[in-house]
Amino acid sequence: MGTSPGGGLTRALREALRRWATRRGGRLAVAFSGGCDSAALGSLCVEEAGGGGAQGARPPPVALVVDHGLRPEARGEAARALALARSLGLEARLLRASPGGRSLPQGLQQRWARSERYRLLAGACQDLGVGTLLTGHHADDQVETFLLRLAAGSGLEGLAAMPEASWLLGGSAGPLSLEPAQESKQFAFPVEPGNGSPPSAAPLPRLLLLRPLLGARKRDLESLCRARSVEWVADPTNADQMASRRNAVRAVLARAETAGRPAPHDDILRVIKACAEDRDEIRAQAAAAVSAALDGNVPEWGLGVRAGSLEFYPAAVLREPEPVALRALAEMLRAVSPPPPARFPLEAPRATRSSALRGLLRALQRGVPFCAGGCELRPSPRPGHPALLRPLRPPRRARTRASPHSVVPLARTPSRPPCHAPA
Repeated sequence: MGTSPGGGLTRALREALRRWATRRGGRLAVAFSGGCDSAALGSLCVEEAGGGGAQGARPPPVALVVDHGLRPEARGEAARALALARSLGLEARLLRASPGGRSLPQGLQQRWARSERYRLLAGACQDLGVGTLLTGHHADDQVETFLLRLAAGSGLEGLAAMPEASWLLGGSAGPLSLEPAQESKQFAFPVEPGNGSPPSAAPLPRLLLLRPLLGARKRDLESLCRARSVEWVADPTNADQMASRRNAVRAVLARAETAGRPAPHDDILRVIKACAEDRDEIRAQAAAAVSAALDGNVPEWGLGVRAGSLEFYPAAVLREPEPVALRALAEMLRAVSPPPPARFPLEAPRATRSSALRGLLRALQRGVPFCAGGCELRPSPRPGHPALLRPLRPPRRARTRASPHSVVPLARTPSRPPCHAPA
C-alpha cells in the first residue's frame, strides 16, 4: 500500500475518516488488543491527529483494551496493551469481561469472547460519547472470512465479507447486531433490523464500526510497526490451529505462502469486491422497491397502518428482478417479525430460508395467502389494492412448535383461512 512504511496506510485511514467519521462528529475510539493490527492503527491515528488531517482539531482516539479473562496470562497481556497504547500517545481504558465465559466449553469460548468484547466496547463508547469505533481488521482477515463463509455455503451477502463500515446496533431490550453501513440511506424502515422493539425501548445510539485498513496485508502492518519501533503484544491463541476454524484457515494460507505458492489474496479480494458491489446494487434497488410498495407511507413504528403489520402494494415488488424482489420481501419480513437472536450477540440470526422467500414471492404473484419468516401474507382480493403482512400467531391447539422461519401451515378456523403453498 505504498513504497514507504505507512504511506499508503495513512492515506487509507485519512480517506476512511473523511468518508465516515468526519461527517458524524463526536469522539473516536480504537479497539486496542495490543497486537500488530491495533498497534499500527493506533500509531497511524496519533500521527493523523497530530498532523491535523481528516480529524481536524480532534484529539487522538481513546484506546479501549478488553481483558476477556479466559487465560491466566490475559491480565498481564491487557496491562502490556494499556502500556503500549499510552506509549503511542493514546488515552487508554481497560474493560474487564464478565467471568461467564470461563465455564463454557473451549469451542464456544471464542464466540462468547467476540460477543462480550463488542458489548463492552459499545457500552464504553456510549459512556465516553464516542460515535466511531475503529478496528484493525485487514485484508488477511477479509480473505479468511470469505473462505470460512464459502465453506459454510453462504450466499452473496456472506461472500461480500466485512464492509468498511458497519452500524453497531442494540439496546436494553434487544441484542447487539451489525449492519453494513452505506453512505446513502438504504431502507426507509424506522425500526432497526435485529431490534423489533418500539422507540419506547430506548435503544443505544448507533455506533459506527469503521475498518479503515481492509485493503492492507498483515505484513504491511508488521512492517509499519517495525519501522516505528513499536513492539506489539503477541496473542498465543492466534497461533493455535485447534483453537478456531479461522486459525486453521490462517495456517493453511501461511503454509502456502511459505512454500512459494502464489498467494490467493488479491484474487479473493477482487471476488469480495464484486460480491459487495452486487450486494449494494441489489440493496439499493430493493430499497426503491420497498419505498414504492409502501407508497411513501412510513409510520412511526411497525411500518404498517395496523400495529405490528405492514400494508404494501405488491406490484412494486413483482415488477423487479427476482433477486431484488426476494431482498425486498426479506427486509419486510424482518421488519414485521425480526428473526430470533443467535445464541451469542453479533452472530448472524437465523435467516428466512430462501425456499420460503421464493414461496412467498410465488404466492404474491398468484394472489394467495402464504406463511413464511414468522409472518402471514394476506393478499387483497381486489386487484391494485395493498396486501397485508402480519406476524404469525399459531393456533393454541397446535401440538408441535415449528420454527418461525420455515413454511408453517395454519389450522382451518372460521376466523383464519389456511395458508396455501403455491406449486
